[in-house]
Amino acid sequence: MPKEVSSGKNEGIGIKRRRDTLNTYIKSWKLTSYNSFSLQSVDTTMYLFEVSNPMYVNELPGRFVNIGNLGMAANPLSYSTYIKEQRGAYYDDIQTSVFDSKPFYFHQPYIHNILSAKSTKFYHTNKPFTKIFYTKNTKRSEEEQSLRFIHTQNLSRKLNVGVNYKLVSSEGMYALQRTRNNSVRFFSSYLSKRYMMHLSANMSKLKIRENGGLKKDADLTEKPDAMGVRMQRARSTNKNIDIMLVQRYNLGRFIEKLDTSELSDSLVKIHKLIPTDSLGYRYRYKTSTSLVHRIEFNTSQRIFEDENKYETQKVKVDGILRNLMIPYFDKDYYPYMKLTYDSVYCRSLHNSLEWLLPVNSERRIFPGAGLRIVGGNEIYKVYNMKSLLRPQGNDTTYSNFYIGGNIFRKKGLIQLNAEGKLYMLGHRAGNIAMRGEIKNFIPVKNDSILLAVSAKLTKERANYFEEVYYGRNIRWDKKLDERIEMQLRGLLHNPLWNITVGAEYSLIDNHVYLGTESLPKQAGKGISVITAFLNKDIHIKKFHFINKLMWQKTSNEAVFHLPDILFFNSTYFQTNFFNNALLSRFGIDVKFSTEYLAPAYNPAIGMFYLQNEYKTGNHADIDIFANFRIKKVYLYLKYEHLSTIFMDEKYFPVYNYPQNINTFKIGIAWRFFD
Repeated sequence: MPKEVSSGKNEGIGIKRRRDTLNTYIKSWKLTSYNSFSLQSVDTTMYLFEVSNPMYVNELPGRFVNIGNLGMAANPLSYSTYIKEQRGAYYDDIQTSVFDSKPFYFHQPYIHNILSAKSTKFYHTNKPFTKIFYTKNTKRSEEEQSLRFIHTQNLSRKLNVGVNYKLVSSEGMYALQRTRNNSVRFFSSYLSKRYMMHLSANMSKLKIRENGGLKKDADLTEKPDAMGVRMQRARSTNKNIDIMLVQRYNLGRFIEKLDTSELSDSLVKIHKLIPTDSLGYRYRYKTSTSLVHRIEFNTSQRIFEDENKYETQKVKVDGILRNLMIPYFDKDYYPYMKLTYDSVYCRSLHNSLEWLLPVNSERRIFPGAGLRIVGGNEIYKVYNMKSLLRPQGNDTTYSNFYIGGNIFRKKGLIQLNAEGKLYMLGHRAGNIAMRGEIKNFIPVKNDSILLAVSAKLTKERANYFEEVYYGRNIRWDKKLDERIEMQLRGLLHNPLWNITVGAEYSLIDNHVYLGTESLPKQAGKGISVITAFLNKDIHIKKFHFINKLMWQKTSNEAVFHLPDILFFNSTYFQTNFFNNALLSRFGIDVKFSTEYLAPAYNPAIGMFYLQNEYKTGNHADIDIFANFRIKKVYLYLKYEHLSTIFMDEKYFPVYNYPQNINTFKIGIAWRFFD
């Protein structure tokens, strides 16, 4: 069986290579926003394998709540996006670059279900590699299933191609909550001494029935699918096409360098603890420079349709309870129209040219460090339904030109990165973003303790759709002030003790949010949000305890409705059967949050907004599971939302949208080389 060469006790740090007597191996990486390599884990692991919901993968389980079943809109319960994991690895700086582009405004609640070029994993393998992950519940009337499929292979030593497919299909436990989400990705990479190419083409389509939540007079004692819902014939469609092509040409001479696979095991472990900017270790630059061209095309669209703008409500008239037809939305800007069809889209084309001076310890200028200088242009075309009579005036085109760069040191025990971006011309002229980071790796017993600190400052104009939107039932058109934010972050990760602690402090001026009327509002100056977290894994013989705790506090609770504490615990018993052929885990997962004002959801725009009437939280969501691994096959059996059996009342994580009730689910993952 192939053996994995890893960077330490935690999965996901450093190069992942699988090797056997037939020299089978596979490597994986992502491209950061400034076109360097971020090495990734390849294998399916048993680490929280049963946590398969896309909004919890690589996240703190419980940090998001959604409006119902799998694939629907989700809202974060923390301000910080810093606390991310890659199944055991920490501090993935691919998430925090100043060069990151933000998703389409109306796709933010669905970002976990949309494939993007930025999230593409590229591969290099000498054998075709396939991985399949399928989940399903057991109730036919409430059928819910998901499928994730990936296949990749090298057509030559330098050229790799692959395809990735994701499916989410759910009928929903409550009436009229069907989801049909399909995403496909084609990716390819070409790696040689002189020329490198990365291509990622992604297409996603999310079709969702919108039921508007439960009626105020719904009988909560009935079966979920029999409870009355507010909207009968409404649906939304979200479409996304995201294409990225990155080409790099290297100039200079190369010198052969010994591959780390030929070193001793102890040296391999120490060496691979330190992330590197290159894919492998076979070549190093003598004196070299590189030119990188990156082009990205994106088109995103949201459509909301409603064939019946009224809902039935029981209202007392002259002392008699009657069923009356009441409009779902308070306002109707096109009352003469029978059908609702709100459409909004954004198309963008980004071009950037980068000059790269890679790391070279023998260089006189910047020895041991690298330098990038980047210039880029962004072109946007947005569509808003301002007028039905003059549709030619509904399109708006604008552009931006920026310059930026970064100085970095990605090798060694102390690593540095400083980057900046300045918009010179266009819609965002004068906007800036700066970020600095220091990582210190402290070798301890063939492992490494990570200490990292970073600071970030941004000044940016509000998103176009935060200022302008026109729909049938809701619209806004208002110039907003520039948003300014300062962030300080720190993290300590000790793999010997299986502990990670960190904190983040944010100071925000002119924060933009959706108020109680679903309209954008802007807060004043000096709002602070502080977040601290602790992750600790404990092993006592065959018992394992995975603990994740987040605490947060804000100076303005009228703007940020956040629980003070989010907590997740996974406790399981691990054992082997059949001469260690079957690895088994039997356990329980608990997600808990303290009390908070629940977010509300507006189906017309597919966004969450603030409400001040209903508090939720102080609730433990409990799942029990059994995980199994037989060679390359992984299986889980899980009973979700066990706690709902013992509750007298429905739990509403989102205002008017109850949590799903208990259900049994199975999941299977299979990976193979052939």
